[in-house]
Amino acid sequence: MTNIEVLPARRADEALAEITRRSRGLRRRRLAFLGGMPATAVAAAVALVVAVASGDPTAVRTTGVAAANEDGSTTNQAVSDRQHDGAAPASGVRSSAAERTSSDDTGGPRPGESVVVTIPNPITTTTTAPAPNPLPKQRIAYTRIGERNWWQVWVTKTDGSDARQVTTGDEMHLTPTWSPDGKRLAYIENRSVWDPSYLRISALDDSEDRTIATWPQTQRVWALRWSPKGGRLWYALGAQHAPIETAMWSMAVDGSDNRMLFDDVVTFDIASDGEQAAVVRESGDLEIVRPDGSVVRRLGKAASVAWSGDGSRLAVVDGGRAYVMKVDGTARRAVTTPPDGEVDTRVSWRSTRDVLAVERQYGSADACVNSTCSSRGIRLVDVGSATPAEYRLSDSGGSPALAP
Repeated sequence: MTNIEVLPARRADEALAEITRRSRGLRRRRLAFLGGMPATAVAAAVALVVAVASGDPTAVRTTGVAAANEDGSTTNQAVSDRQHDGAAPASGVRSSAAERTSSDDTGGPRPGESVVVTIPNPITTTTTAPAPNPLPKQRIAYTRIGERNWWQVWVTKTDGSDARQVTTGDEMHLTPTWSPDGKRLAYIENRSVWDPSYLRISALDDSEDRTIATWPQTQRVWALRWSPKGGRLWYALGAQHAPIETAMWSMAVDGSDNRMLFDDVVTFDIASDGEQAAVVRESGDLEIVRPDGSVVRRLGKAASVAWSGDGSRLAVVDGGRAYVMKVDGTARRAVTTPPDGEVDTRVSWRSTRDVLAVERQYGSADACVNSTCSSRGIRLVDVGSATPAEYRLSDSGGSPALAP
């Protein structure tokens, strides 16, 4: 056994910062004071145990402190009782009365007194992984927050395998969309709402990486789609702040021939034949329109819309749930039932398979800890079955885009 004594407050705070970085969503407790200094030695000891375990992990004895509860009593707190990513505390953590250096009248340690916590070898943690799913394997692009809180574009398969990061750098990378051949991605890049936005195209084999358009910081691309015919990019452009006064635009993939098609569209998707678009207006109205803006059909309300690959069905988000229906609005049925406190916000389809990608928002919008935001996640739904089954792809991602 190796005894690790209580660290000075400065070194303990440094160790706490390190273990907090490694453990997303670590819940800090208000610890008792030790010698007039913050008693962060418990977390420091755990950080040192992790360091030892990575080398020659013998069983380690760590010295901890008593944590102050709301009622004034004390509790030994050696590890986080919950982590956002589902990791369990270290296996076998215990504290026996025989090993306490002193105790109060109730048998527990007084605030500021040390206790010995034994962590046996090996130290193990359990991570909750997404459940295996029987869905057909296909690629999906999405955005995920990374280093220094910058959103990056990632590509993975629907079973979570073969994940790779496409973008890097200190910029936000948003609204990815696939080329029809599945070899390239177009996306928006900017640093903040006060900086210009760039429309970029990147090839997955790294053979292409270029900017084809730029907009001033007063404008924002609200939605972006690659035309199924491959030669053009459609996008909804509006003001950065209300009133956004959006319009649908189209440009060639080399950045030329940029033209406005019609106004008032916040988000949209394009039919597989490229001859119609399903658009959501600023009012929330859902309509099928032609490229000249003429209305083919009105279909009620929606917050997001996606067209199936065969062009026969639409997926929409309405009232915080995802629905699937025929293009004429009939045979509408709910395919998700988010838990209380969660809402569906975006859908992606554009595939001939019966797999729908759904962006789900949950928790607080500013609930980001150590560069991992917990406010959005991605679910995959088998809409081909009578009772649609739902599978978790990611609990920290957004803007899903299924490959054609």
